[in-house]
Amino acid sequence: MLRSINCDLVFKILILGDSGVGKSAILKQYIDQTFDPTYMTTIGIDYACKVIHLQDKKIKLSIWDTAGQERFRSITKAYTRGIQCVLLVYDITDIQSFTDIERWIEMVQSYSYDQHIHYFIIVNKTDLNAKRNVSIEKAITLSEKYNCQHFEVTATNYQSIRDMFHTVATSLTKDVIKFVINEPTQKININNNINKKSCC
Repeated sequence: MLRSINCDLVFKILILGDSGVGKSAILKQYIDQTFDPTYMTTIGIDYACKVIHLQDKKIKLSIWDTAGQERFRSITKAYTRGIQCVLLVYDITDIQSFTDIERWIEMVQSYSYDQHIHYFIIVNKTDLNAKRNVSIEKAITLSEKYNCQHFEVTATNYQSIRDMFHTVATSLTKDVIKFVINEPTQKININNNINKKSCC
């Protein structure tokens, strides 16, 4: 685990999706560059972080892997606070996991209030394309509906996962830079501070 690393930017990323879609496998591949075909259900919340260098900036990705089961929904709610990004994962062989993506989006929106959150739809298990039950057209339609990007990946391949996270980090970084550039300079009324005593 990384400790007290000085970074230019820190992004909190939440991975959501039904149980069994490969959320933990995606995270493990990105962090450890390994794939374990043995399925183990995440209990509650799992966490990992990775520091990358992008556009001359040192960026920490704080990634939270959530359980997909209904009984852990209250725990997931608590971790929506302060997030900048949500990765919505579904399994191309499981039509229900695709259908539930909108339910996950609605859940985040109901919990996050005014937060500006980036959504990315992650189409996982492309190595099982012969068993695909969700067409790419459906993924495109859904991503257009919510104005977000979508990625086709497989947790068995590090390069596809790395490229996805790199694109996500690039998008988040550009958004921060754009916000800083467009943020109006705050005017300070000096007169209001004259003759006021300091608190210490």
